[in-house]
Amino acid sequence: MHYQAASPETLLRGTDRYWGDGFAAPFVVAAVPAAPELALRCAAGVLDDAPAGVTWQRSTSRLARLTAIGVLAGLGTPAARERLKALDRQRIDPHLRAHVQRALSGPALTGKDLQDVTSLVLAGSAKEDRALAIERLTTAAATEAIGVVRAALRDRTVHVRKHAAYGLAALGDTGSLDTFVTWLESEDHEAAKIGAHAIGYLGDLRGAGPILAALGRGFSPSVVGEALERLGPWVLGPLLDVVERAPELARRASVSSVVKTFPCESTAATVSSWVADVRGDPDHTAQRALLGLEVTSGRADVVDMLLGWLAKHHGDLVAAETAGARALKKKIGGIERRKAKKARPETPT
Repeated sequence: MHYQAASPETLLRGTDRYWGDGFAAPFVVAAVPAAPELALRCAAGVLDDAPAGVTWQRSTSRLARLTAIGVLAGLGTPAARERLKALDRQRIDPHLRAHVQRALSGPALTGKDLQDVTSLVLAGSAKEDRALAIERLTTAAATEAIGVVRAALRDRTVHVRKHAAYGLAALGDTGSLDTFVTWLESEDHEAAKIGAHAIGYLGDLRGAGPILAALGRGFSPSVVGEALERLGPWVLGPLLDVVERAPELARRASVSSVVKTFPCESTAATVSSWVADVRGDPDHTAQRALLGLEVTSGRADVVDMLLGWLAKHHGDLVAAETAGARALKKKIGGIERRKAKKARPETPT
C-alpha cells in the first residue's frame, strides 16, 4: 500500500496495521493535524492495556506505542499532555518512559553533554565505557544520536554490538531492522540471537515474517518465543498462517507459551476471524478450526470461547462427513471428554 495515498482516517484507525509498521508510522504521525480528535482516541487505545470494544488483536509493540507517543506529542493539546503525564506515572519500561518525558519536557541530553557521550560511543578505550555511553543515550531517548549508535553495530566487540542493537531498538530506529534481520538469518548463533531479541524489542511488525521464518526452521524456540511475545498479540494472525503451512508447529511449546501471554477475548476473536476467512471452503474451514484449537489448547478460556463460536456458527460443519470435519469432531470430542472427567467428583475410597 502507498501510505502517501491513504486517508488520514485510514492511517489513524489502522492501529493494528500501521502504527507498528516502520514504513507507515511516520505517515500516521503526519496524519494527526487532519483528524486531531480521532488521533487522540486512537493513541489512547494503543496505550491502554485493556481498551473497550476491541475484537481483533491490537498492535501493542514498542514501535506502536512510540508512534502513539509521537501522535500525542504532535497534538500538543492539554488532553494529549494529560495522557502523556498519566502514562509517565504508570509502571512502564524505563526506556519508553524516557520518550514520554522527552515529549513532555524536551531532550534530556543537549549541547556539550550530548557531544561528550556520543564521542565516547565511538572513541572510548574500554568496551564497558562504550556500552555505558550507549545506555546513557538510550535512557535519555536521545534519538538525534541514532547515527552514532548505528556505527557501534560495527564495533570490534560483541558486547558493544549487542548494546548498540538493543539501544537502537529502544530508540525506535526502524532503519536498523534490516541489520537485525541479517543477523537473525546468519550462521552466527550469537548474532542471530541478538538479532531476534532486537527485532522483538524494536517491535517493528515488518520483523514478524523473519521471526516466524526462524520459528519454522527451528531456531532457538525460547529466543523466538520471547521475540514473538514482544511483538505483541497482533502477531497471532501471522503466526496462525505459519502454523497452517507447518501444522507440526501447533504442538510446539514455543507457540503455546506465546499464546498464553495474549488476552482471552481478542485471542478467541482473532482465531475465529482467521477460521471465518475461508468459510467458503468447508473442509478448509474445518482444518483451520482444528489448528486453532490445537494452537490454543493451553488456554481453556480461549478453547471454551472457540467451541461456543463453532457450535453457534458452524454446527453443520462439525456434523459433515469430510476428512477435515471428522478430524475436527474427534478433536472436540476429546476436549469435551477431558472437561467432563475433570468436572466429575472423585469417588471416596
